[in-house]
Amino acid sequence: MWRRAPSSSPGRGYNMDLITKTEITCPYCGEIFSIQIDTSQPEQTLIEDCAICCRPIALTIRCRPGAIVELICSL
Repeated sequence: MWRRAPSSSPGRGYNMDLITKTEITCPYCGEIFSIQIDTSQPEQTLIEDCAICCRPIALTIRCRPGAIVELICSL
């Protein structure tokens, strides 16, 4: 049996945006740039290249749906 996905209309509790935009500082060049984080996963470890110097940055992220709780940038 097929079921229709819940509507994302306002007032029904399904309209939460799980993609959150945030800014990080590159540990190599010190420049600040924006990234988008999918907050549907409570804990993540990602590698993101700096938008300025292109070096890899290790990100450790803790989230709750719709919000970033902690974000750590390292080499």
